Amino acid sequence: MALLLLKLSLTPILIGIRSMAARRRGPSVGGWLVAMPLTSGPVALYIALDHGNAFAAGLLNLS
Repeated sequence: MALLLLKLSLTPILIGIRSMAARRRGPSVGGWLVAMPLTSGPVALYIALDHGNAFAAGLLNLS
């Protein structure tokens, strides 16, 4: 249940923080923040938690 809550909350929170920072700091900072892998990072974390580090590394070609 805790993993489900993490999956449902982490990515939207990161996107919301990024959006608020872009509004405060302007479009150039917003562009830099959009380029960061804040959406795919949590997905890689979920894969590693569900299937193990070796599977996630192989899937993401990090091995």
